[in-house]
This record gives sequence, C-alpha cells and structure tokens, in this order.
Amino acid sequence: MHQILAIDTSSEVCSVALINHSKEIIEKMISIPKSHDQYILRMIDNLLKEANISIKHIDFIAFSQGPGNFISLRIGISVAQGIALGINVPLIGVSTLEMLAQGVYRRTGRTRVLTAIDAHMKELYWSVYSLINDVWVSPLDETILTPNSVLSLIQKGEMRSIINDNDVDNDVGMENWAYAGSGWKMYPILEYAINKFSLIDGKTVFPSARDIFPIALKKLEKGFIPLSVEEVQPIYLRHNIAKINE
Repeated sequence: MHQILAIDTSSEVCSVALINHSKEIIEKMISIPKSHDQYILRMIDNLLKEANISIKHIDFIAFSQGPGNFISLRIGISVAQGIALGINVPLIGVSTLEMLAQGVYRRTGRTRVLTAIDAHMKELYWSVYSLINDVWVSPLDETILTPNSVLSLIQKGEMRSIINDNDVDNDVGMENWAYAGSGWKMYPILEYAINKFSLIDGKTVFPSARDIFPIALKKLEKGFIPLSVEEVQPIYLRHNIAKINE
C-alpha cells in the first residue's frame, strides 16, 4: 500500500490528509477563506507528526487539480509541486468535482451525483457522475454553466445516459440522484430543482482531501502514470480566469 499525502485548497476549506501502508487515514481541515497560504504548510507538518511519518517516506503527492477558486487552487498546487520536487516523488491530480462525488459516496452511499461549485459571475462549475465498477464516470465533460442551463439539463434528463447495463439499479428516476457542492444553495432556481426533482442531499458542500485517495489509488490501479512537477496543470475551465478577481 502506498503512503500518499493529499492536499486540497480548491475552496474556502483547506484540508490535508495522509494514508499510510496500513490504509489508515488522518485528515486535518479548517475553513479559512483567502488564508490558505498562512496555514497549509503548518497543517501538513502537524499531520505528519501525528502520523509519525517523515515526509521522506511519502510515495506520492496527490492534490485537487481544479476547478475551484483560482488563487486558492494555485496555492495548493504550488505546495504540492514544492514538496514533490524536494523529496523527488511524482504527483497525482484529481478533479475537484469528482472529489465531491466521492464525498457523497463516503457519507451517504449514493452512487449518482450532480456536482455544482460556485464559479462566480452567476455561473457554476458542473459535472455529473455515476460510480460504476468502483470508477466515477460521466457522460458530460466538466464545464461551466449558468443555473438556468443546469436546470435545463436536469429537466431533459440528459445525465441519465450514464446508466448502462452494468448498473444493477434499473430505477433511473431523478429521485435517486444526490447533489453536492457549494453552487446548489447559491441560486433559488437550483433550490427549485432540488425540490421539484426530489434530489438527495449528498451532505457534501466542500471537497475534502481524504476523498482524493480512492480516486488516486484507482488511477494507479488502472495504469495512470503519475505526473512530474513540470507536467502539472490546473483545471480552470474558464479561459479568461486571469481577468477575474475571485
């Protein structure tokens, strides 16, 4: 079993987690909007001390690759790159939206998740996931949508194409879908969608570093080649992100 350090700074919540050779997970989390840079290194140091593990014994650094808040996301990625460079280990990037889906599964056992993160400018980072054979899959690319567009997708049921013959649950009604992410409670029209389609509260508003592990380990199992420091690129989705003051 690999020892992996996970880092997430994609939202107002900053979290770090460690999984050891015995599959034990330790996590530290704090809500610190716009202050991630002041706490992240101290949190990692405290995490390693609690686990009684030297940073030199880490096999991989895994991190939230985005989408998310531009400045916060860059802090976490820079820290991951710095540590990886210092101890000469590769990196594994994980989608923030996929982390939300994993958080829903961990907390509620639900395997169909609609994810929406507030992207500002009255838009949402959006995707749809279903857990099939222990892998999160989606018929839709991660994208940016307006709340009205999200409602339209739900009404048309376009995400239902994710259901396939391997899904043992043949009831594909929207009442079997959970929702997750900070975007859902930001706009009245999405509150309307929750009630109208009986969507399930996935009890996951912000991503958590511990939810990186199942995704990262599955990537390695499937033959994913970890990234070098130079290969790491954030997932912003919005091309003109540098012009936006988040």
